Amino acid sequence: MPGLIACNRRWGIGSDDLLFPALFEIGIRMLWLCVVVGVFVKHQSHAGCNGSELLSIYLIGVLVCLTLVIAVNSVIIWFTTKGSVIEIANILAWIILVATLLGVFIVFDPLGAVKLESSGDSHLYVELPTIAALKAKQVWKYRMKLLCCCCAGLDENSQHAYSDIASLFASLFEDVDLVPSDIVVGLVLLHTKQFQKLQAASLTRDQPNTDITTGPCSSVITNTPTQEQEWMTIETACHFMKFARGSYGWPMFMYSNIGTGLCQLWTEINCCLCCRRRPDFVVDDNCCLCHAAALKNITGLKDSDLIYVSFHNRVYAVPFYVAVDHATSSIVVAIRGTLSLRDALTDLNAGCEFMFHLENCPSGSLCHRGIYRAAVFVRDKLEESNALNDALSLYQNYSLVITGHSLGAGTASVLAILLKEKYPGVHCFAFSPPGGLLSPDLAKQSEEFILSVILGDDFIPRLSIPAIEELKSDLLQCILECDQPKHKVLLCGLWNVVKGNMVVSSPGAGVPLLNSSFHGATLPYTHPVQGKRLGNLERHWSKCSSIPTLVPPGKLMYIQRTVTGYQWKWVEASFFDRITITPKLLSDHMPDTLHKVLQTFTQ
Repeated sequence: MPGLIACNRRWGIGSDDLLFPALFEIGIRMLWLCVVVGVFVKHQSHAGCNGSELLSIYLIGVLVCLTLVIAVNSVIIWFTTKGSVIEIANILAWIILVATLLGVFIVFDPLGAVKLESSGDSHLYVELPTIAALKAKQVWKYRMKLLCCCCAGLDENSQHAYSDIASLFASLFEDVDLVPSDIVVGLVLLHTKQFQKLQAASLTRDQPNTDITTGPCSSVITNTPTQEQEWMTIETACHFMKFARGSYGWPMFMYSNIGTGLCQLWTEINCCLCCRRRPDFVVDDNCCLCHAAALKNITGLKDSDLIYVSFHNRVYAVPFYVAVDHATSSIVVAIRGTLSLRDALTDLNAGCEFMFHLENCPSGSLCHRGIYRAAVFVRDKLEESNALNDALSLYQNYSLVITGHSLGAGTASVLAILLKEKYPGVHCFAFSPPGGLLSPDLAKQSEEFILSVILGDDFIPRLSIPAIEELKSDLLQCILECDQPKHKVLLCGLWNVVKGNMVVSSPGAGVPLLNSSFHGATLPYTHPVQGKRLGNLERHWSKCSSIPTLVPPGKLMYIQRTVTGYQWKWVEASFFDRITITPKLLSDHMPDTLHKVLQTFTQ
């Protein structure tokens, strides 16, 4: 539902979001009412004592106030349960907003005073005035500073990141009028719709020459690797995945080994190292070298195998290390993925950076801005420390391998492109790389030396600005197709998650909350309940065509689940052009999950 209008302002909450707070308050008030009635009845026999009249007046006044509050909340519940997600009910919300100062702070929208003009008959799409759009960027920048002020700092890189991310967020949300709970409802309904499409596609699974995926898009199989790409094997990928995992240090190690992690690291931890000389090759680790201890435990490396280890972390400055892998005769540069808010700011700066200064790149090549700057940081650190040159001069017959996971995978891919001219034999293993990373021509060229490994429903390789715009359109269409109130969608969604069902429907009745007759409909169309023809919303999607398309890097190895286990295949970048809402979209991205799956192919 669009934001609530109260006190001549728009608020970041819908009127149907007041159902559960009202129910909670009625429960508390009823309990309070019972206690007051009990006290009043019990002490009625002492009505003749001094001051009893004042006490009686007070208790009666409390009873009246509690009754009125319960009545008001009952009215609120009655109004909020009426209508569907997109129907607007004018309720007595100002009573709640005035009474709850904390709630005001949470739902306050700095742009609430701006008069929004609805596009067509839909209240979900709006047109934001130019001045308001500029103010929206300032609001998002302030929010980013407030969120990250304690950890990301206010240095020059952080300030630039705040501005770039604010512009991106303002652009993504400037044309819709949704509150956070609407987005949750939309995701629940979109998950149901995608699952129903998958069920329909599964009916053809037994047909020959048919390739079914775990998402709504179809698979496009590419050619097998050429002779120059024979190193692109799943066994080799499994070997280098441990180096990508090791770059995360002790936090990810403790997460993967809950209960036993500290015992496993105890022998490698150097307690009270602050009183002794620190190793020269380790930079910005803690006093006990916990990060380095976890790195060695995961990878099996020794101190003599570590050339340079940096856990320095700022915006655009990602931790990485250089090590010698004698098993494959390689010098490995492993880059850490997202593990802090500073890394998240690097991820979110998803604008485009031109790579015009590289002669080996196609004309007009584009790259993810934040990741490009992170790759430049790693390259400069390698040149400054001379670690890479020292290692390759010491082991002249060894090859150069760059690897990483998530943000580290994207940074490793761009770093490989930056170093390709100086080190022609460089290879890169990118595990779960970001989707919006390279322009298609550059990604195609990088297939010669970059291998990307992606598991199941992992959403990061599918994440790009055009994909988010498409997700937003699908989400809004699902909300428009739903003819049930918001609380029912949320409760039924929670109920079906507990039961283990994938499709959201009413408990007992089995009635889908998403009108199946409108699956696959294209806007504009007629709403099934209101009977109103929605305005032409395709023009709101036209900006998707003006956004440069960025895709995952290199040759793409996709691992999918089967009835008996896992299987992998080569796919094109178009395989990941849509985001799928599934229970495993986050767990499939975790480095320990991907490593365990890769190990199943080598056992």
